[in-house]
Amino acid sequence: MKSFFTFFFILVMGFCLGAIAFNWSQLSSQLMSHDDHQNHSVSRDDEPLYWVAPMDSSYRRDKPGKSPMGMDLVPVYAKDNATKSQDNSVWITPQVQHNMGVKTQPVQVRRLNPKIDTVGRVTFNENALTHMHPRVEGWVENLYIKAKGESVKKGQPVYTLYSPKLVSVQEEFLVALASGNESLIQAGRNRLANYHLAPSFIESLEKSKTVSQSVTFYAPKSGVVEHLNIREGFFVKPGTAVISIAPIESVWVMIDVFEKDIAKVALGQPITVTFDGAPNRQWRGDIDFIYPELNPTSRTLSLRANIDNPQAVLKPDMYVDVSIQTQTEALPVIAVPISALIRTQNQNRVVLRQGEGKFKSVEVKVGQRDNTHVEIREGLLPGDQVVVSAQFLIDSESSKNADFTRMSAPQNQASVTGKVVALHFPEHPEDSAKITIAREAIEKWQRPAATMQFTVSPHIDLGQFHPGDDVAFTFVAADEFRILALRKIAMQHSMKKEMQHSMKEGMHHD
Repeated sequence: MKSFFTFFFILVMGFCLGAIAFNWSQLSSQLMSHDDHQNHSVSRDDEPLYWVAPMDSSYRRDKPGKSPMGMDLVPVYAKDNATKSQDNSVWITPQVQHNMGVKTQPVQVRRLNPKIDTVGRVTFNENALTHMHPRVEGWVENLYIKAKGESVKKGQPVYTLYSPKLVSVQEEFLVALASGNESLIQAGRNRLANYHLAPSFIESLEKSKTVSQSVTFYAPKSGVVEHLNIREGFFVKPGTAVISIAPIESVWVMIDVFEKDIAKVALGQPITVTFDGAPNRQWRGDIDFIYPELNPTSRTLSLRANIDNPQAVLKPDMYVDVSIQTQTEALPVIAVPISALIRTQNQNRVVLRQGEGKFKSVEVKVGQRDNTHVEIREGLLPGDQVVVSAQFLIDSESSKNADFTRMSAPQNQASVTGKVVALHFPEHPEDSAKITIAREAIEKWQRPAATMQFTVSPHIDLGQFHPGDDVAFTFVAADEFRILALRKIAMQHSMKKEMQHSMKEGMHHD
């Protein structure tokens, strides 16, 4: 009996051990299969889906190679599409960023130096023109100036005129001299001078007492011949414009600006004139006249500036490059390099760097600009990184199937208009200035118009503002309401009424 129980125990133990071994074998197979699946999945995620041309994302191939421009094709991975499908952003490996030449710069708060670069045409200074007219009828016997553009010196002979009237006047003067009557003699002198006869001619006539049949007229000032209307033998009358002389030491520059820049120009603004023929020289002046009408053909407005030209380097009818300084002291604004801005017919965009290797196109609202930077009124915050090189390729990838109506400013940022109610300057330099503004309604937050107090960023100079000023401003809502950009505007009448009504209701805080 004892042997039977021993045999039965050994049989049961063997059966249990066999079952455990079978289950362990099955579990190991499943684990190994799961691991193989995971490894295969990771491997497939790490493999490129396809390759695209760096400058044309529509050019795709299933293996590495060269683009039509001879550049290496760029691999696109599965995780790129996964990331892009979630928020319209793209993911680019560091190596590909290096090959593409991707460069970023931070969004800055800076003062712009807005200028208008345009062209101008040099003309004579018409205020300094001198016109010579004969005061009697006669015939031009000799003409010493032969062509328009000749240089003349003050006192240089211009033409000789035979006039019976001048002969008669000389004879009358000699009769007065013979009479010895001082009053008649002085009257004769004055009459000769009124006919523009030179003092030296009158003095010679008084001494020689000989009548000249022809009289020479001289240039009243130095310059160049701007207009020549006679030739030898011409018969002239007092209304004939014989010659016009213009000094070239002072010239006008006629400047054309487009309609979009008209609001930026004003009398007295300084200009700088340059031209390729003298690359190391500059001429400076001020706008002294703004013409009241636009050119209907070119849709430009003409301005005029007076430029000193002592060495006569600038010649009339010469085209020059003109830079107009439109604002000498601009307020600080949020700005990005012009190279970062992507302009299309319907919107302006920049490519924003969201993290290591992740980029996204976002819509921005722009303001004034200078030669290097453009103001961002909505869409970015100081410190954001924007792409300034190779952004067009990234934007083309980011914008595929993207809904740009959702690419707006951060949710905690808003841009509105309002009226300044009060200014609060800090007692201590380390404290922030504050401003109370009766603002309009904020549609994106569904908040009604209200009068609120805002903290002002340090780069904004509140000394430029006064209670009652109509302003446009951008602010963020975090631990406090902080204004990032603030500028004066001309508010519409209806908007002013709404702001005044809000101010009467008193101080309301969100």
